[in-house]
Amino acid sequence: MTKYYKGRVDCIDKLKTHDTGYYESHNNDPDNNTVTELSKYEKLLHSSLKEFYIKNPDRPGKKLKFLELGCEAGCKTYSFLTKFIHKYLDVYYGVDLPGIIKLSHIKNNKNVFLTDTVFNIKEKTIDIFYANAVINYLKNPYTDLTHILNMSPEYIHIHRTHCTTGDEFATLQLTLNDTTEEVINQVGMWFLNIKKLVDLFELNNYELVYLEKERDRTLWDIPKNNEYWKQYSRNNFIFRKIK
Repeated sequence: MTKYYKGRVDCIDKLKTHDTGYYESHNNDPDNNTVTELSKYEKLLHSSLKEFYIKNPDRPGKKLKFLELGCEAGCKTYSFLTKFIHKYLDVYYGVDLPGIIKLSHIKNNKNVFLTDTVFNIKEKTIDIFYANAVINYLKNPYTDLTHILNMSPEYIHIHRTHCTTGDEFATLQLTLNDTTEEVINQVGMWFLNIKKLVDLFELNNYELVYLEKERDRTLWDIPKNNEYWKQYSRNNFIFRKIK
């Protein structure tokens, strides 16, 4: 059902955002030199890596299997991993669109496996699953997540994920040029019910160890008294497998 409201956009079914040049520079700049220069999301991942090794003294030589959904052309997370865990990275699985994978500068590395679907990954277990601003854009989010849960990652990072406390729905995100307002990209995206999403992990023996709710500039043109705005949050989740 279309959710109409008074504002710059006619309906929630065509949700507008703006291109600020962030994605072009972010996707192709894999290098960060110190922990202090890392993004908030990378710092959270750094904390999980420390916990994975430091709080588990039986793992000093354990090789890490890492799966990232939405690896981007720059594969910035891979560069982060090779800097901070060096020889302990066993394999990096990266999932993204075919065109993005084709542009990847790490696709020929020995410990890298890139694919356009999680269903090509046949591991029985992985150690960490990481997804930043991508879950909402999956055609069937719960199907993909169930496949990942079957690989029993010890830590699950899901960041910048748009959720609602109301009914789930799909919409069309229009990306506009900041200057001309011309539509330069459009993509379907889900707004997931936050309780249903958390329940999926808790029912599979995970505990929610970190939750941060944000407001996103994507939705700034929606009046704050709109019913949808009151139900909305962009969320950062960390789940840990219960042993």
